[in-house]
Amino acid sequence: MNIRLNLQKPLAAFQQDISEGQIRLRAILRGMEDGSIHQHAVGGRPGAVLQVQLDSRAMGASAAADTACNECFLGFVRSLVELIDLLLAMRRIAAEPFNLAAGLSSAAELDAHIGELIESAYQRVARDLSLTNPGKVERFDRLDTFEREATLAYFAVRRCLEHHGGVPTSELSITYYRPYLVAGTSEITRLGEPLPENTGVSLTAEVPKRQLAVGKPISISEAEIEFIAFTLQHVVGPGFVNATAVESGQL
Repeated sequence: MNIRLNLQKPLAAFQQDISEGQIRLRAILRGMEDGSIHQHAVGGRPGAVLQVQLDSRAMGASAAADTACNECFLGFVRSLVELIDLLLAMRRIAAEPFNLAAGLSSAAELDAHIGELIESAYQRVARDLSLTNPGKVERFDRLDTFEREATLAYFAVRRCLEHHGGVPTSELSITYYRPYLVAGTSEITRLGEPLPENTGVSLTAEVPKRQLAVGKPISISEAEIEFIAFTLQHVVGPGFVNATAVESGQL
């Protein structure tokens, strides 16, 4: 018995994870800007009998913002790894002969059974220490060049942030799609400015690649986080799903 897997479900969950990460980051950064986070941080826990006074100068605003952006980026990459692991698991399920388990009497029971099989395969992939994250990417033959290079670059930056104190010891870079609006031939950089009559407005994109300085702490800006989120949700994530669909015969 052959089964068709719903590859859009893990993609939608991944895209939602990225959106939620952005929402949390925006809340933190706006709280830093208006001072509300600082007030709550030094004020202590509401209702606590004993209050511990914290040094409000312990971390500067710029360092705190950099940390928040870097942590958001790490969350994005963790979600990407989970998506890749799940797609590899689903590909294994699709490649294996499927025998209908005894006692299944409805579509809901069948869906639940397949879900259990996928979860079991996912756990095996996630726990397989012989599979490095770059090695997992190489298992997707149908990824295009940008999707592959962007993913490997994100993995390398994540490794530096988690294992090297966020200071590159070799050349690293980040790349992403940067969508922007163009009026005529000029990029629109500010809202509310009138345009000449009959000026056409269009949406386009570029693919910048920023080199991260060796020996200097990694700092990812909020704008870059937004562009990375767009890239993951609309380019890289769908790229992995499409590659899985083609390679597993689901397309």
